[in-house]
Amino acid sequence: MIEGEQTQWGVVETRPNAEALAERSLRQIGYEPLVVRYNKLIKGHRYRLNGERVRSRHDEIQARPFIPGYLFLPLPSGDDATLVDGCNGVKRLFRTRDAQSAAKPRPAATRAPGRRWRSPRALG
Repeated sequence: MIEGEQTQWGVVETRPNAEALAERSLRQIGYEPLVVRYNKLIKGHRYRLNGERVRSRHDEIQARPFIPGYLFLPLPSGDDATLVDGCNGVKRLFRTRDAQSAAKPRPAATRAPGRRWRSPRALG
């Protein structure tokens, strides 16, 4: 991104458990996605031959996405981000313009006053 350039943010919905794949493929095409993560302690365990689960000494800390299924993507002004929807792990991209077009009121259906709507089957 160029310094001083106006940036809009988009939200990328990822496929299930594919945040890392989507992040990697977005970086390959030149974007810098923001993924908020937290560290989770995964306690180790193993199974005995009889199937009993036993605690082991091996604990592990994994970085997990704070908002699973979503990444944030800075979009420079003028970028239509057409390549984002085709990336591996990406389900769809939500942009500011998508929210603005959804917020516009749609015109109500008009019909002549005093007339009821009838289905085409009732007429024939």
